[in-house]
Amino acid sequence: MVCSQRIQGLPDKTKSTVGDEPAAPDKKLQTRLTLGPGRKPYGKYQFKNLTPVAWAKEHSLVKHSILYPAVLEHAAALIGKTPWEVSRSATLLAQAHIRAHEIYAHSPVVCGIDVYHAEVEAWGGEVRPQSHAQTPALTRPLFENVSDILNLPALDPEHNGRFPMFCAAASAISGKFSCEVQVPVGGPVSLAIGLLGFENLLLEFAESTAAIGAVIAFLARHQAGLCAKLIALGFRPAIYESGAAPPLVSPEIFQRIVAPALSEVLQAGRAAGRPLTCIIGGNVALIAEAMLRCGPGYVICPAETDQVAFMRAALKFPEIAVRVNMPASVLASGDRMAINRTIDRLLPLALDHPRGLLGTGVVPFDCQPAWVLDAQRYAGQRITEIGGR
Repeated sequence: MVCSQRIQGLPDKTKSTVGDEPAAPDKKLQTRLTLGPGRKPYGKYQFKNLTPVAWAKEHSLVKHSILYPAVLEHAAALIGKTPWEVSRSATLLAQAHIRAHEIYAHSPVVCGIDVYHAEVEAWGGEVRPQSHAQTPALTRPLFENVSDILNLPALDPEHNGRFPMFCAAASAISGKFSCEVQVPVGGPVSLAIGLLGFENLLLEFAESTAAIGAVIAFLARHQAGLCAKLIALGFRPAIYESGAAPPLVSPEIFQRIVAPALSEVLQAGRAAGRPLTCIIGGNVALIAEAMLRCGPGYVICPAETDQVAFMRAALKFPEIAVRVNMPASVLASGDRMAINRTIDRLLPLALDHPRGLLGTGVVPFDCQPAWVLDAQRYAGQRITEIGGR
């Protein structure tokens, strides 16, 4: 099946990147679980005493400026495929994110589409395609009883679910570019949502039972082990844990139950000297300091929170890189004036932090690349103007 909505304004070579049907899995690609040719050691990404702009340029975080997009399902559109097709093929996953990086020069490149489903699917959950522009979704929760989660086995990224596919695609991308490439890993609360369902988990947190605390700690141990195995294979995990943000999780429950679990997951990166990205969307200003104390190396300041308050808290953690996101709806509108006004509003927040950057949030599937490129150029222009004052 060919994606019925191609992205306009791209060079013709994007149309011939792949055939009309999903390519057959490349066995050689799927087995490349070691570092690809030219992959850079993680020591390159250690923080130095640089300005945000210089740090971004040194580590190839952006081509034009300190603004770069978060690309997931949008990568599929760039090669004329659906998110479902790309999420099922190592070859297409690599091709899609390679094409995205050729256009946007963004970093890190997250080698995934539906970043919250891989573990639940590996444990027996069913993931199905949605409309041509939507990411695949879980059909139903796997369990009704919270205690059933405690019987789940640990996952091996070389053998279980789609993780071998993620690793193969990540290796192929790393062999082509010097940017950082990450493999998505679900956080314990986000996994619990997929396993139990949102409403069931909400009730568990509302009752604040001992069982839910034990389950979150159990999932954290599993995910810490998965991260350690990925790191041993040469890959950099990125933790996706937006389920842990208010209003689902209150600040008190985050502090008491979630923060210790999240810290254990992130410890896998700290132990290897490679602090991990931790993506938590939502109203995170309410939990900012508790979240940052968990030890991530890179976080986002989401558009849906009090960004001034979040960045005020982030200043207490100058070693943690922070991507200040503009609302995805602004970028998707294509309204250049609105995009530029948003950049003007957020740029001072980013520049005030030693490791601040600007971001777009997750780029919508059918977003026109020109809108992203124009935003990058404008942010670069503003940086030049600020630097020249």
